[in-house]
Amino acid sequence: MTLISRLCRFLQADMHAMLDQLEAPDLILKQSIREMEEVLADESQHILDLKKQQQRLKQRETSAVQLLAEIEQQLDICFSARQNNLARFQIKRKLEIQQLIKTVATDQTLLEDELENRITDHECKCLQLEGLRHQAEVLLNKADNVDADLRYKSGRYTVRDEDVEIAFLNEQSIRRQS
Repeated sequence: MTLISRLCRFLQADMHAMLDQLEAPDLILKQSIREMEEVLADESQHILDLKKQQQRLKQRETSAVQLLAEIEQQLDICFSARQNNLARFQIKRKLEIQQLIKTVATDQTLLEDELENRITDHECKCLQLEGLRHQAEVLLNKADNVDADLRYKSGRYTVRDEDVEIAFLNEQSIRRQS
């Protein structure tokens, strides 16, 4: 069974190579660059989404810190009024808010790391894309020059067989006279 699957892969690779040779390489190159641009645009959008999420986490942390300050004031009031049951309730809220702040801080750290990695990766891919664009431009210009040379050499100055025969007879008659 593995022999058959290897043979299938080999034939498939040969078919892909043959199709690549049949297709215009300049079109394939341009399509590859367009696909890379689409991927980079998607990654840029994802980075923007992560930045928005980071902003939401900062707002959530700010709100939690403000709420914690309010709870501290309410605790002072509860203890000064000797309302231990209310103080216990406020202490419970305080502990919950402190846990929330820790969770948000952890989420922020993880998000910052992910954002930093994605930005670095995105910048590398942008540089690679610029390099590919430059190489593609050079290759396409070179291909255009080769095509133009071929058209110049073969298209405009074609010589028919009859013209060769006439020139041959002329040259032959010149040689006989000398």
